[in-house]
Amino acid sequence: MFEDDIFGVVDPETGETAYCCIMGNGGEHFAVAGYLGTEGLSGILGLLSGEIDTESSESMFIQKCLMCSFEDRSFLSAEDLKNIKEMGLKFRGRNEWPLFRYHEPGFAPWFLSATQCRFLTLILR
Repeated sequence: MFEDDIFGVVDPETGETAYCCIMGNGGEHFAVAGYLGTEGLSGILGLLSGEIDTESSESMFIQKCLMCSFEDRSFLSAEDLKNIKEMGLKFRGRNEWPLFRYHEPGFAPWFLSATQCRFLTLILR
């Protein structure tokens, strides 16, 4: 799939639609993101059209999405590493470490709530 192949997933708990894309075909950023509701859809369309500069660090602070990305170990927090260790999982190498975050406009990416985790799990499936 390419980053501009978008598909929808409806959250059975809330009825909200996530507009999803798979990133990584270009070999730079490996992730699955679910852009939430009409605000999220507007954001992904802005990224795809070039209206929002993807090279700008600000682009991550204006999106509304749930994201599972695959990063280098150095990108993970101590809490992320603790959770991975508690689950008995092991990863090695570049772009191998899963990072799960909620992106909300105006805020730094943050850990998922239980509801968000269930929805992102559904998106990944």
